[in-house]
Amino acid sequence: MKKILSILLFGLLTIIDAQQGPPIPNNGGGRVRPQFQVTYEWNLVDFNWPTADSKMRAIQNAQYIPENNVITGIEVYQNYIFLTLPRLRHGVPATLTWIPSPNITTHTAPLLNPFPSWEMNKLGDCRALQNVQSVEVDVNGILWVIDIGGTATMEQDPDSTCPPRLVLFDLKNQNAIVHQYIFPDSVAKHDGNYLNDLVIDDFNGRFAYITDNSAVDPGLIVYSLTNDTSWKVRDAKSMLADPKATGFYINSTQVNAAINIDGIALSPAVRGPSRDVIFTPLSSLRFYGIDTAILQNQELATSPNVGNFIKDLGAKPSTTDGMIMDEFGILYYGLLGLNAIGNWNTNLPSDTARILARDDTFLQWPDSFAIDSNTGNLYALSNRIQNFLTRNVNPTEANYRILVAYIGARSYLYGPNTYTIPQNVAIINPNIEISTLGALGALNTPPPGYETYDFKTNRLAYNSGDKNTLFTGLNLVIFIFICKNFF
Repeated sequence: MKKILSILLFGLLTIIDAQQGPPIPNNGGGRVRPQFQVTYEWNLVDFNWPTADSKMRAIQNAQYIPENNVITGIEVYQNYIFLTLPRLRHGVPATLTWIPSPNITTHTAPLLNPFPSWEMNKLGDCRALQNVQSVEVDVNGILWVIDIGGTATMEQDPDSTCPPRLVLFDLKNQNAIVHQYIFPDSVAKHDGNYLNDLVIDDFNGRFAYITDNSAVDPGLIVYSLTNDTSWKVRDAKSMLADPKATGFYINSTQVNAAINIDGIALSPAVRGPSRDVIFTPLSSLRFYGIDTAILQNQELATSPNVGNFIKDLGAKPSTTDGMIMDEFGILYYGLLGLNAIGNWNTNLPSDTARILARDDTFLQWPDSFAIDSNTGNLYALSNRIQNFLTRNVNPTEANYRILVAYIGARSYLYGPNTYTIPQNVAIINPNIEISTLGALGALNTPPPGYETYDFKTNRLAYNSGDKNTLFTGLNLVIFIFICKNFF
């Protein structure tokens, strides 16, 4: 009898857990299971050329080499999606572009429009944008653009004529340039920087924190708009590539690269003037953090002992490129070796993190993320950049994808007490649903003889339907009731 009751009990609890309903909006730590869908995908990217002849001339002059154009950055503002195409190789006609948001167009592979114009993307003109990896829009509608300056950085003949700089466009005033700043060589090497990603801090002055993952002088750059000056934080332990994490596999493609400080996120505005910047080298299996009060103090930030203020926040199961924080302190980030997107409520220890989505086709190299604060949608960009790095881009397959999921939250730039996102917001044009996203699936096992690193726990790799969640809440009450009355 007890055996029968045990079987019935387990079945009842499993059914109750399965019937808890659809994913709920993000309430700052509740159970959330976003369902990602593909809204855009490209085999190769093309542009909205002034004329058909101009495209033909660009191809003939090697100013447009389709397979050399890789999308690496994404940002969403109102009805615009900004996409960056760094000039890593020759043949990239525009480095900053935009496409309409999904509610404006039904095209799944729209042409890219240079932003703000073709003229402002002119190669070799230091007044124009030269090599843009990432952008960010602040709450005032100002687009912050970090321009590496140097171009063809992966070619044998790189050009470092133009300096690295920060350019600010006012999206509410006809995209006018409202400010420019050239980084001094002591902060960002003019012939060797790689300004990778940035976050914006509007508290106690207007700051930007920028990762420079160059091999020459990696670090975390602090820029003060109020004082129009910058300085750099350098720390070998947390910002340099970990030799144990320089090699990993994406499906059958091996990636071996020592890449320094890369992804960056900022805790939400609700936490007040003192916030945390979270960062990680791409070649690393750990998250690190530092208080913005330290970063904004130039003397402390540039001291040899700044490492004493940097916190080791814990492990993650794979390497990470881009990441983003929402208004509740939920961190979303890529897990490159797992073809996955991770999720961590940073109000809790890092071992409570989980995998939200995983797919060996659609999520090859989840590079960067954006949050549409008007709709509560999370945008993820995957780009199969491992094939770009090895010159194996297949033009007959989709290589660049934008995936969208409703998370019910705004970005880190906001606080959760001023606005409620409508819960009936739908994703427009979901042409492909990824059936395996949200499930862990089989681990990405490398070929025999390749060294792997086991963190002794899978808590970082469970999905929201994990069996560990069965005996919680109402399930536990029913369990106690049955035990008392039948056992």
